[in-house]
Amino acid sequence: MLKTKQTGNEPVWDRENSTFVRTIYLTNGYTLTGYSKKVGRNERHDKIDLLTNWILRDLKNGYLDKETTRKITPLDRIEYYRRNGDNLDPIINLYYECPDWINTKWLDNKKLVSFINRLYSLMRKGLNAGAISNELEVRTRAPKQDPFDLSKKRFINMIDLNAYVLRLRNQSDLPNEAVDNFYRKYKEKYFTF
Repeated sequence: MLKTKQTGNEPVWDRENSTFVRTIYLTNGYTLTGYSKKVGRNERHDKIDLLTNWILRDLKNGYLDKETTRKITPLDRIEYYRRNGDNLDPIINLYYECPDWINTKWLDNKKLVSFINRLYSLMRKGLNAGAISNELEVRTRAPKQDPFDLSKKRFINMIDLNAYVLRLRNQSDLPNEAVDNFYRKYKEKYFTF
């Protein structure tokens, strides 16, 4: 597996398993390639949300903001690709002034098209990157669930309860004593006759 240089505790980019690849072309001839996934981390399940939030990070980092050209090297364009096996399928090129849908099949993706239209509309209104990001960023996360919730019956039989407890023991950082305590209390409350 190819790895990029690691600094501090930052995981390296996962070049092989990233859904998306992005190349920033700067006017001085340099290119910056990025990947949507870090080694050992998961990507968002909704891949369009993954892509749109990445575009917003590029905006916040100054790459799509003309006002930052005094601070960073201006860009020529940013190209986004979707990995398809060993191939990279182009999605879109972004310029300061406009998007360029180089692969028109993506125009059928209403969610992505709507996002890009809203992004450029807000950029043309002169909103700063932070305001645009606050407006467009997808912040949904799976709600945290108490693994030891006893308030309702969640398992219809002992087989399911045992499987859940085994899962907690093998796949979580929870102390075994706490898992055992939950098991006893749940069994007492819902399976004692």
